[in-house]
Amino acid sequence: MILSQTEYAEYFHGYHIIDCVVRDRNTLYWTLLSTYDDSKPAPPTHERATSIVSCFLDEPEDAWGWTRMTGMSLMKAGASLEPDSRFVGVDLAGHVYVIGGGENRLEKDVPNGKLEASRGAITRLKTLFGRLYACGGLRSLCHRDGAESWLAVGGNPPLPSRKEVDNRVCGFNDFDAFSIDDIYCAGDRGNVWHWNGKTWRRVDFPSNMYLESVCCGSDGYVYIGAQSGNVWRGRDDRWELFHEDSLSLPFMDMVWFADTLWATSDYGLWQLRAGKIVKADVPIAISNSSGNLSVNDGVMLLSGDYGAALHDGNEWMLLFDLATLRSEHAKKPA
Repeated sequence: MILSQTEYAEYFHGYHIIDCVVRDRNTLYWTLLSTYDDSKPAPPTHERATSIVSCFLDEPEDAWGWTRMTGMSLMKAGASLEPDSRFVGVDLAGHVYVIGGGENRLEKDVPNGKLEASRGAITRLKTLFGRLYACGGLRSLCHRDGAESWLAVGGNPPLPSRKEVDNRVCGFNDFDAFSIDDIYCAGDRGNVWHWNGKTWRRVDFPSNMYLESVCCGSDGYVYIGAQSGNVWRGRDDRWELFHEDSLSLPFMDMVWFADTLWATSDYGLWQLRAGKIVKADVPIAISNSSGNLSVNDGVMLLSGDYGAALHDGNEWMLLFDLATLRSEHAKKPA
């Protein structure tokens, strides 16, 4: 592990991880939300402290840093590589915080409105071919075009009808791409759309399951994580229920790494092996770190409420075990 007990007390104690991102193989970030007294009603998330924790693996003597603030609601962790290399955090309301290149500051919000880059709550950030993209409510997908500039992809798909809104067929929870002109977005109940570089098209999807996560694999298939841990596989208008499950949670993140699909939730880590999605054969300390996944620069970061681990394509490295560090911290005299 690379996190000492002293560093845990400064950077992670009193918080839990809500997202993570790899900016490059030596630069990792986590967004955290402060805990609260669970014997009392939960305060609104924007009243709880948000922390952005950074780790520079190539600077072991000064690896860790943090920035803390209030007024954020469940900040997602993102990384922009083009036109500049930055950590970019965006919360549900579209508030933006940027770190890198000498900057550590709030930027203007992502423009929000029926004719703007975003049309509702920001639900996912993802780096596609160097650009940082964000998806969200009322079928919106946009990308960051530089400091304080966000552009809707293709002007966004047509707005959903009132009936579609009432039936929960209207928002995006995730997206992925084979290229910047071949993007799939999905969310809500069977709501799947495709951008071909010129037009948006509603995909003829054969289910009204709630859809949570999307991964475009190097095998040419689109994988869509649905309710209860089910996974659909297909492309264009041809789809099959590839993996059936009965979990209480869908897969939170799905990524393609080391020539296979990886999927995670708070309950563990899965991977595509021998044509089936199965529990990943990893040490318990690694699977306990499940929650979020981020891939960039040849590494995959796995992070959850109990720790974080890094995969370099060949082997895992446990970065920190929060369960053990919390337990040791609790034993310290007040």
